Amino acid sequence: MRTAPDPGRTGVQIGYVYVTVRFGSFLHPGPPSVECWATTSRMSRLFARSANIGKVSTGLTAAAGGVCCLFDAGDDGPEQVCRLNGETIREMVSGPRFPDPRALVATWPDPDR
Repeated sequence: MRTAPDPGRTGVQIGYVYVTVRFGSFLHPGPPSVECWATTSRMSRLFARSANIGKVSTGLTAAAGGVCCLFDAGDDGPEQVCRLNGETIREMVSGPRFPDPRALVATWPDPDR
């Protein structure tokens, strides 16, 4: 469904964003995960440059009680951790702190505690 832009706001129609919700994952049985990604590489590059899109993504993660927000630029490069356990951060998965996804997930709270 398309709607007319709000006359009080400025912006650009960007197209579609895909969303997948998983209630538990093979890496961690705890919190649900929400994955959002752009449909085109051009949109991904726009998202990567936009501070506002980053704020919206991390804000939604915080509001939903999410423990982690990742940004994937869609260029086959590593994902960037944008929010983790209540803090806004900028670290790459495959970097020194998180050499792989399992190292990142190991920092999440244990649902049984």
